[in-house]
Amino acid sequence: CSHPAECQIELKRGLCVVQVARSRPRGRRVALAMPMLVSGTPTHELVGDAAGQAPPTPWRRGRLGAVAVALGVGACVALALALRGGADVGARAALRHGPVAKYTAEGWYNLAIRGGNADFSAKTCFGEALTLDAGIADAWANLGELEGGEVAGTTYSAKECYEKALAIDEKNAPVWVALGVLGGGTIDGVYYNPKICFHKAIQHDDKSRHAWNNLGALGGDTIAGVYYSPAACFKMALTLDEKDPRAWNNWGMTGGGLHRGVYFSPASCFTHAIVLDPNFLEAWMNLGLAGGKHFHGKVHTPKDCFERALEIDPNSVPALIELAVLGGGRVGDEKHTAKELLLKVYRLDPKNAGMWTEFGLLGGSYIEDIFYNVKMCFIKAVEGDPTFGRAWYNLGVAEGGKVQGKDVSARQAFQMAVELDPNDWLAWKAFGEAGAGMVNGIMYSSEQAAQKADELKARDRMNKYRSEGGDEELV
Repeated sequence: CSHPAECQIELKRGLCVVQVARSRPRGRRVALAMPMLVSGTPTHELVGDAAGQAPPTPWRRGRLGAVAVALGVGACVALALALRGGADVGARAALRHGPVAKYTAEGWYNLAIRGGNADFSAKTCFGEALTLDAGIADAWANLGELEGGEVAGTTYSAKECYEKALAIDEKNAPVWVALGVLGGGTIDGVYYNPKICFHKAIQHDDKSRHAWNNLGALGGDTIAGVYYSPAACFKMALTLDEKDPRAWNNWGMTGGGLHRGVYFSPASCFTHAIVLDPNFLEAWMNLGLAGGKHFHGKVHTPKDCFERALEIDPNSVPALIELAVLGGGRVGDEKHTAKELLLKVYRLDPKNAGMWTEFGLLGGSYIEDIFYNVKMCFIKAVEGDPTFGRAWYNLGVAEGGKVQGKDVSARQAFQMAVELDPNDWLAWKAFGEAGAGMVNGIMYSSEQAAQKADELKARDRMNKYRSEGGDEELV
């Protein structure tokens, strides 16, 4: 009887003996996820990288229990072909309805783990396995990793697959991470938001650096009675894997600090991330915002960092705006002025508040044959993003204006600026000079606002000093 070795089918005394697994094989783990942080704000575009175990050799004699099943030769051939993925629809039907049907889920699963074959994709194989046995948690997890698929005639999204997997195996930490990345989900009638998902992942595996990274991106949490701030979460991720570029980037976003007795400034954290991943766009952006740094024998200025970010993604709106702030620069082989860069942003994101702010600071501009003066630009900025504190500050400097049909005075614009960004000393200074007033339920006099501005300005100077040195040099 010449059948594929992995099927372990042989003819004995006129009967086919099929070697089957008593327990479900363990397969690849779902993609684990990490946050992307730029300028201190999580994009919630948490992205993953495949990390898992090599699949076990399926159906190996000597490791697995054997069950003898009497089959006719025709059914034996159908089973062999189906397990190797070469069966037609009729053979697959024979496989499902034959006496060995309850074991064939393992064959489909093992074929899926190997990536399927020319006839059946891994997604199809996971679907077939689950059609025959919907209780294989790892099959649901892997189908979720493949963005979902069809099982028994019903299409399941990735989130639904992860929910199914966790309903079967509630202790699977990587699947909790994956579900959290997709915005959370409902397990056995209970809704778990993303933060709780990452919390659950850490409960089941406190060495999940991806769970720590994501929990930090969502503001931290209390684990086993201990509160972990975002910085502490990122530090945990870094401690678990010093070669994780996102852990370095995220830790830098929270100010860096001591690691194994060495102080790392934010700029140094970002350079470590770049050394580990030279195409890490967010780290280049953050290094530019931190003032650049000397490493690998070269001084990387902020402009160098933003230009490098644009080599990675020529349509990166944040990089285009920051390069425009510096007066222009290169995108690929072409040099562009600040306004040319901003016009490129306009074509990509016409409501971008940062772009309109920079247009205003450049004195206004013609856009599609319409001239927008300074005040019009700042009004466009606050209408594009009413939560952008600096846009409100600039509108105040322009003596206010009509925003969405409502008149806003300079003092009201400065008031909005300090409410949205209580750490902006320039806004506090202008607010005090405009007469001050109520901020988030607290009344401030002009003198109190001026004092607040002085305190914040001194703190900013100290933070800048700390971010520019005090750490080892990368070589």
